[in-house]
Amino acid sequence: MDEKHLMVNSNEYWDERFEKDWEIYEGQQQTSFFVNLLIQNLPQWIKEQFVNSTVCDAGCAEGQGTKIFKDAFPSTTVEGIDFSEVAIEKAKLLFPSIHFFKDDVYN
Repeated sequence: MDEKHLMVNSNEYWDERFEKDWEIYEGQQQTSFFVNLLIQNLPQWIKEQFVNSTVCDAGCAEGQGTKIFKDAFPSTTVEGIDFSEVAIEKAKLLFPSIHFFKDDVYN
């Protein structure tokens, strides 16, 4: 499909983004910024819920946020899911100690 005609939020659209311009548009830095902002602003009682629990990062992209979350909560099992095969393959290469898988949370 021609990139001018890719439907936003389709698998093809996101695969194209992760293949061609995710880094150019600082996608990794944006992800890191927003996950750090989340962690800094979570109430303590929610942070305590993560101890020895499992968290799934849905829409994990290339896994930067998943890794930050795992580093912030080391006793938590953190997994990443995304429907972009390209993103998941990059995440697996970047962070081999974290479990990433391709799937669609709606299916």
